[in-house]
Amino acid sequence: MKGFIFDFNGTLFQDADYHLRAWKSFAQERCGVDISLEKYQRNIEGMNDRHAITYLLGNGLKEEEIHELTEIKEAMYRSLCFTERERMVLTEGAPELFDYLVEHNIPRTIATASCKSNVDFYVAEFNLSKWFDQSKIIYDDGMIPGKPEPDFYLRAAKAIEIAPSMCVVAEDSVAGVMSAVNAGIGYITVVDAPEKRGSASGIKGVKSVLTSFREFDRSVFG
Repeated sequence: MKGFIFDFNGTLFQDADYHLRAWKSFAQERCGVDISLEKYQRNIEGMNDRHAITYLLGNGLKEEEIHELTEIKEAMYRSLCFTERERMVLTEGAPELFDYLVEHNIPRTIATASCKSNVDFYVAEFNLSKWFDQSKIIYDDGMIPGKPEPDFYLRAAKAIEIAPSMCVVAEDSVAGVMSAVNAGIGYITVVDAPEKRGSASGIKGVKSVLTSFREFDRSVFG
């Protein structure tokens, strides 16, 4: 393998419960509906905001309405993050792995279904510019088909100028893993924290399963 692409939410930052809580609050306050955990996992988790908002409110929204609603939901999410600042840490072993990639000049980036305001938040909070070129981070700009479509990972591979078949992808969600599979990614590893369901780790094409990045086998880079 020649390059590394990381998903962010649930992979580099263990924030799955924050997104669940934010979406449940958004659905209740803005849509007047309750979302069960099952419906959330099937229709929202790992998807981009456009997909989730369309699922909740239908297809009749204008672009500016989708953007406004996205920002409302993500502000709810960031507010939850700020209430528990002690949890604002990268997944165990990630900083050391980033240092290794930098030291060995291995191309790397992030491909996240988050919007730009969240990406800016992550770059600032986690000092990501120490390891990543922010201009190469792929995020939901409203123009990329959401995961499980392959576009996020195809764009990320192009950004670091490495063929998808020669890239490692780290993911945590079913939609994210399927996106990597559909993009023809050569090596897919799943970060499957103990509290997670484990469904993504069983998808055909997954080469390894980690509970932290300390377990990642760096020999895949030769």
